[in-house]
Amino acid sequence: MKIYLGLSFGYHDAAAAAIDQGGNILFAEQEERISRIKHDHRFPSNALASLKKILGENISIDAIGYYEDPTLKESRKISNIAKPINCDVNHILSPDISEKIAEHIKDSLTSNEHKIKEIIRDKITTSGIQVRDSAGINMFEHHQSHASGAFFSSPFKDAAIITMDGAGEYETVSIWKGARSPSNLEKLWSADLPFSLGLFYSAITSYLAFRVNEGEYKVMGLSAYGKPNYKKLLSSIISFNDGNAFINSKFFNFGPNANRLYTNELIKAIGFHPATNTSWVNDIDEILGPTSEASRLYCDLACSAQDVLSDIQSNLVKYALNLTGSTAICIAGGVALNSLANLQTDRQLNGQFYVFPPAGDAGSALGAAYLAYLKELSKGNGNPISHNGNKQIAIKITAPFSPYLGSSYTNKEYLQALHKNTNKESRRYKMLELNNQEEIVHWLASTLCSRGIVAIHREQGEYGPRALGNRSILASAYFPEMKERLNLAIKKREPYRPYAPCVASSLAKKYFGQDCERVFVHESHPLRYMASVVEAPMGTRIKYPSAVHYDNTARLQILFKDLNPLLHALSIKLEGDIGCGILLNTSFNLGYEALVGTPDSAVITSTWTDFDALLLGNIAISYT
Repeated sequence: MKIYLGLSFGYHDAAAAAIDQGGNILFAEQEERISRIKHDHRFPSNALASLKKILGENISIDAIGYYEDPTLKESRKISNIAKPINCDVNHILSPDISEKIAEHIKDSLTSNEHKIKEIIRDKITTSGIQVRDSAGINMFEHHQSHASGAFFSSPFKDAAIITMDGAGEYETVSIWKGARSPSNLEKLWSADLPFSLGLFYSAITSYLAFRVNEGEYKVMGLSAYGKPNYKKLLSSIISFNDGNAFINSKFFNFGPNANRLYTNELIKAIGFHPATNTSWVNDIDEILGPTSEASRLYCDLACSAQDVLSDIQSNLVKYALNLTGSTAICIAGGVALNSLANLQTDRQLNGQFYVFPPAGDAGSALGAAYLAYLKELSKGNGNPISHNGNKQIAIKITAPFSPYLGSSYTNKEYLQALHKNTNKESRRYKMLELNNQEEIVHWLASTLCSRGIVAIHREQGEYGPRALGNRSILASAYFPEMKERLNLAIKKREPYRPYAPCVASSLAKKYFGQDCERVFVHESHPLRYMASVVEAPMGTRIKYPSAVHYDNTARLQILFKDLNPLLHALSIKLEGDIGCGILLNTSFNLGYEALVGTPDSAVITSTWTDFDALLLGNIAISYT
């Protein structure tokens, strides 16, 4: 079997992904799941060890793809250093000196790429995985990797692809046209720094005192409590219309040495000072909304930023459709994880919409693997890509995209973890080995119907930031106290934060209304992966408040038997047992941790929390 490896590391969210000679995904995992270091940027050695465990000891790598271009990235860093002093060395130095400096910079750029390649070869060799002598290490552009992962994992034969993030090498947004026969990506438009949707949203995140690259989803949640009173102001600062990307740089500091992302000019324009800490969120009531002047102002700013982002994404979609002639859109990059903006886009496209589930830099590892595969097969054949003279290379559609691509463990490994991490101070428990899915569903339903909270660690882990049932904490939405208990006793996080509901596809419209209809448009719709939201009927919010946010939206996961048969069956059983098939699903971790990856981390985390039961594979643990 031929194996094509994709890697992302060096900035944040390191990951490894592998595909075979047919373009089928063999494995993909984020390094943080095993290291437990959130957004771990280091070389994904642990992920490679898991890949070796799943694929076998004697695997060999046929080609390697790295998710960005180190030479271009180093070039941007050098450009940023030169800009503040507003000089061109060729004008202020003698020809001889300037030529030597230029040569030195060139050497620096190329040596950075060589260094990355050396790291890759050394680390893979250390892991015990063989790399064929003929295997090339290919460097691809950052947004090219995003686009590749999004399109080739999608259900579409052809589509427009939009990538949006903080920054790649230079680019921050790009539009591509993807085709399958032959497999091809063509970049049609892009915007460079300083225009950046990701950094704009991060600047507002920082303004509200949340951590950049961590608190953006909190800003999205808080936008529900505000009014768009600053939308006009922010729209005059950043906008996109018909191919024209505009940002007024005097309001932002997006350089590498900036101590904050916004300037004093933005503070003056907004009219109130940035938050110094996040204590203001304590003044938000789940029913009444903001109860202090500070919380009202900050929620209004969050709402305004969210509206501006959603509108710009909508304008990008319109432009991409016109540019490509396509009727479907794929999106990737960190901004693509904004599920509120995705609702607006999903409605705009009437469901012809795919959000790459691991949309951030971790997902770029898979994109790089696809690109390495295509480059290897097209050697000497030019472009468009063809193989063996007349046989066109086409990465086949595999729908639905399965996010369950990470590590898996045996019952023996689960039992070893329990023994290793249990002592006389540990929580007491009863253990039961279940024989099949029917028994597991019965045990889970019995626990949840008794007001229990259950953590699950089974089968392969999810690739991407969402816990979609294999590394999840579950509760029943039937009991109104569950949100408070999950927030305070389990996750130890802010009480305003909503929880993501999940429900069987046959029950979705009953509880969550017309928006659910679009999930049936194609087999990899965003609502399968918790990548968009729906607007729920008021009755659902009143009856099941834990499942619906303040603005009546719900970041819903619609369950299908083909992707997650266990949760699908559980939702249907709960509907029959207590008349409510809605599950509350949150990631198996504490609020400040990375998602659990190994059995050890699952057992250790369970000792720090107050949930009632733990499912490890088919081993049921009931705490007493």
